[in-house]
Amino acid sequence: MKNYTNSDYALNKINKDAIVYKFADGIVEVTLADYLAENPDKTEADFRALKGLSDADYFERDRKENAQTKRNAPFDELDETDLCYAPSPEDLFIGEINAREEAKRRERRLETVSAGDKMTKSAEEKM
Repeated sequence: MKNYTNSDYALNKINKDAIVYKFADGIVEVTLADYLAENPDKTEADFRALKGLSDADYFERDRKENAQTKRNAPFDELDETDLCYAPSPEDLFIGEINAREEAKRRERRLETVSAGDKMTKSAEEKM
């Protein structure tokens, strides 16, 4: 299972006072003070808007990644699911036998019902 505390989305979302960027060689946090020092013409509202966009972007990427990876399963685990199931020859053979027996039972029931109907009609005619 994925460790969500190490995901980009979780790192960025948990840290309310910084925008977090995760790279292969480390993590960079851009705080409000860093942002204002680099952009003197910007305000705290601009930083909060950028933080909201960052959270939304990470959320969308995380959602798409989860949607994609949840469809994947290791090949050796497929036999435990219905994703890769083909009935065995024995199952097919037994299924055919059961279907034939069920058809015979239905036919006998129909014959019994038909015979009962005939007996009822002949009894009614005699009266």
